[in-house]
Amino acid sequence: MNLRKKIENSAIINAAVSGALTLYLRFCFATTRWDIRGGEGFRQSVTEGPTILVMWHCAILMAPAHVANQKVKLVTLRDPSPAGNLSAGVQSRFGLSPISMSAKDTNLTASRKVLRHLRARGSMGLTADGPTGPARQLKPAPLDWARRSGAKVYTFGFSTKRHRILGTWDKMVLPLPFTSGAALFLEWDHALAKDADDTQRAADSAALETALTSVQDTAVQIAST
Repeated sequence: MNLRKKIENSAIINAAVSGALTLYLRFCFATTRWDIRGGEGFRQSVTEGPTILVMWHCAILMAPAHVANQKVKLVTLRDPSPAGNLSAGVQSRFGLSPISMSAKDTNLTASRKVLRHLRARGSMGLTADGPTGPARQLKPAPLDWARRSGAKVYTFGFSTKRHRILGTWDKMVLPLPFTSGAALFLEWDHALAKDADDTQRAADSAALETALTSVQDTAVQIAST
């Protein structure tokens, strides 16, 4: 086993890296002047019933801090890859509850866990195009789970005036400290029919993709002014 694999498979190193990243994100959050919009509505929605918070993968780094700031409890999806384990470590430190997505059973078990959680009036957060992309192309799960559970859907986007765009498949936004930023929680007001045919499903998917791109691009625009 080469050095990279040893690092990726080391629980101790993973915990250390996720801990350091969490500290950095907390520092960025605390030293940024945030313009947060829609947080109160999102928090109320979670209090009243099941809610699904979706975002493009590029916005995943600061989402746990903003969700924690809203003082709500969400389950998230945990990809079994090394990067997924690192992300899950950060999410757990912010008070989220990752559910492991198995690579062995086409995620059927995890899907059942998610639906049980939503039907019990719980809420969850997930990336709409993750964990491997393609970037800004919606996966079926968010709409399937919303349609089957009746959960409300909120979109999330964030950006900061000072940041770095990483050379990853999703063009992930890495915030920098001592700046200003914007974070948006916007309800996706779109009716989902449980018996939707393929044409309607495609239209629903396109509508949510548009909403997700809009909320992220709006956050960028607000943060840059």
